[in-house]
Amino acid sequence: MKRLYAIIVACIVIALLWSRGGTSIPILLLAMFWLFSGDWKEKGAQIKQHALHIAPFAIYFLVHVFAMLYTPDTASGWTDVSKKLNLFFLPFLLFSIGIYLAPYRKQMYQVFIATIILFFLVAVYLAIPQYKAGNQLAFFYVHLVNFSNMHPSYLAMYALLAIALCYDMAVRHSKIYLLLILPLFAFIVVLVARTELIILFVLLIFIWLYHFLKRKKYVIGIGGVALIVFVSVLSVWKIPELNARFFDVLTDKKQVKNTWSIKNERESIWDVAWDRIKQKPMLGVGTGAGAAILTEDFKKDGYILLAKKTSLNNVHNQFIQQWFILGVLGLLSCLYLYANLFWQAYVSKSFILFVLAMILTIASLTECILESQSGIVFFVLFYAFFLVEQKEEPITNT
Repeated sequence: MKRLYAIIVACIVIALLWSRGGTSIPILLLAMFWLFSGDWKEKGAQIKQHALHIAPFAIYFLVHVFAMLYTPDTASGWTDVSKKLNLFFLPFLLFSIGIYLAPYRKQMYQVFIATIILFFLVAVYLAIPQYKAGNQLAFFYVHLVNFSNMHPSYLAMYALLAIALCYDMAVRHSKIYLLLILPLFAFIVVLVARTELIILFVLLIFIWLYHFLKRKKYVIGIGGVALIVFVSVLSVWKIPELNARFFDVLTDKKQVKNTWSIKNERESIWDVAWDRIKQKPMLGVGTGAGAAILTEDFKKDGYILLAKKTSLNNVHNQFIQQWFILGVLGLLSCLYLYANLFWQAYVSKSFILFVLAMILTIASLTECILESQSGIVFFVLFYAFFLVEQKEEPITNT
C-alpha cells in the first residue's frame, strides 16, 4: 500500500505542468490517504527528524496568518492564506512519508522530465495551425502555451531543473540522459522568459565548470565557458524574438509584432511598492491587501494601463512583495526560507539542491513564485525530494 504514496505524488508531478491549479486534486488525495493509512508513530518520528527542514515553511506561513490581524482586506487576506496552505501542510505530508518516497525518487525525476518534454511536443503540435493561420509568433512565449493557463516563466523554471536532473542522472546512471537536455534547452529558448534565459546561461556555465574543473580538465572547462558565452550572445543578437525580449526592454522601447507587445513594467511596479514600503516598513500593508493597494496607487500615479490589468496582483519580486505585504518580519521569514535552501544544499553536499536554490532565488527577483500554486508546489515538492533519506549511488569520475 505504501507504493500508493509514490503513485499519488507522481500524479502531482504530472499535474504540475498542465494547469496552475491542477495539483489540487492529487494533493487532496495524498492528504486523505495520509490520514487513513495510519503509521502515526513512524510519521511522527519522520516529522521530528525533519523538523529543521519543515520549520522555514511553517514560519513563513504563520507570518501571513499574523498579518491578518491588521489587514484592511480580510476577505482577500483569507483567500491568500488558503492559497498558501500547501506551504504549511505539504512539507509535513512529504517529509512524514519520505521513507516511502525515497526508493522511487529516480522514477519521479524521470516522470518529471518526460512530462515536460511531452508538454513541449504537444505545444509545438498545437502551434502549427496558429502559424499557418498567420501568427508568426505561434512557436514563442505565451503563444506557444496558450492552450494551457501556465505562464512561460514557470514552465521554463521547471525545464531548467529538468536539465540539471538530466545531467545528474547522466553522471550517476547513464549518459543517455544527456540527449534529453536538447529538447529541454529548446523549450526554454522558445519560451523566451528573460529571467529564466539568464538562469539557463548561468546554469550551463555552472554545470560545465562543475563537471570539468572537478575532474581537473581546466582547458576544456574554460574553453567551454567561452563557447557558451559566445553562442548565448550571438543567439540574443541574431534571433529576433530573443533580441526583442532583451534589448527593446532595456532601451525602454515598445515593439508590436502581431500580438507581441513588449514593455518593461516591473520598474514602475517596484517604484509603487517601494513608496508603500517606506510608509509601513515594519508591518507592511497586511495579508491580501496588496492587489487593491497596487491598483489604487497605479491610478493615483497615472499608470492607467497597469491599473486595468486585473491579472497584476503582486509586484513581480518575491522579496519586495514580502516587505510590501508583511513588513520586516515577512522579509526576514522569506530570506530565511531561501537561505535555508542553500544551507541544506551545503550540509547535504547536494549539487541538485543547490541548483534548485539558485533557480528559485534568481527567478524570485522578477516573479513572485510563492504567490501561486505553480511556484509553491514546485518549491516544496522538489525541496522534499532532494532531502528525503536515501543512500545515493556514488558519482563516478567519467
